[in-house]
Amino acid sequence: MKTNMKFFAAAAVMTLAMGAQGAWAATANGTASATIVNPIAVSNSRDLAFGSIATVAEGGTVALTAVSTTVVTDTSVVSSGTQTSAKFTVTGGAYNTYSFSVPETVTLARGAGGTGNTMSATLTNSTPAGLGSAGSEDIYVGGTLTVGANQANGTYSGTFVATVAYN
Repeated sequence: MKTNMKFFAAAAVMTLAMGAQGAWAATANGTASATIVNPIAVSNSRDLAFGSIATVAEGGTVALTAVSTTVVTDTSVVSSGTQTSAKFTVTGGAYNTYSFSVPETVTLARGAGGTGNTMSATLTNSTPAGLGSAGSEDIYVGGTLTVGANQANGTYSGTFVATVAYN
């Protein structure tokens, strides 16, 4: 009987020792997740139009605000006709924030270019508030067009790129 008790005692000590080693280790579960959102996109809904401008000997500027209802904020030349800020519609995942950018300037050219055949406009845009519950927001681009002294008559145009990205 003593032999069996010694055996059981030794087995109990080994079991306790193995249990003690297990007390030095632990496990936990982690979670992996992902959120899929609609791709962000931008489309041009309205072009930037500085209107009709009279040629003057000293040149000048025409400035348009970057808001939905365009306001001519400064003009040192005679301007009239359709004057509108550009409107871009940004779409994507609801409630997401994003960045919007346009270049600082755009060149407007008449014909093949050359002396008196270009003008430059500095651009400004409204600040994105974020894509609301509908996943859409309108951003406006205005700017200041610099008209040269005795600017040549004609229709001037230029293009610029609007870029959007999720934050």
